[in-house]
Amino acid sequence: MHNDLDSVDTTDTSSSGVSRRSVVKTGAHLAWAVPAVTLATAAPALAVSPPQPGPALIKITGFSANYTGGASGLHVTLSPVKNKGKSDAGQLTAVISLPVKDKGPFSKAPKFVSAHGPWTFAGRDGDGPWAFTFVSNDGHVKPGEKTGPLDVDIDLNGKTKKKPAATISVSVIGEGSSDQDSDSV
Repeated sequence: MHNDLDSVDTTDTSSSGVSRRSVVKTGAHLAWAVPAVTLATAAPALAVSPPQPGPALIKITGFSANYTGGASGLHVTLSPVKNKGKSDAGQLTAVISLPVKDKGPFSKAPKFVSAHGPWTFAGRDGDGPWAFTFVSNDGHVKPGEKTGPLDVDIDLNGKTKKKPAATISVSVIGEGSSDQDSDSV
């Protein structure tokens, strides 16, 4: 035969038992003859991830803006912000935005005067519209909880006899949720 895998050395007949060459040859055939073993395991029926709570849902309960001292100042009130969702809303940030006008009280950069409530003034940004940023001191707002209110006084740089129409807006941002509101003065 021409296949060396099928040849058997039979020259040594004096020894009893199996020859070394026969063991090697048989081992080679067995290696090809043994079927591959496949492990198939079923996942347990309860191995599904538990349902995740829904997202946070921030809701502003009220917002107002009013002129003070003629039109030299602005008083802004943000009522408590509530988390109506199913997850922690994190620490909230509120941004109160004022428009830019060609003349009158909104033509110059306004100045922060004071804030009352459990919020910290973080700064004013922009060349218009101007953004006043506040961070809640209430920590993480969990589902069903709400922040305290925020009252802000802003100096509009001077008196004017006319109270120009303007829209003051607020945005509140948390983890995975935000809400907006506005008021006209």
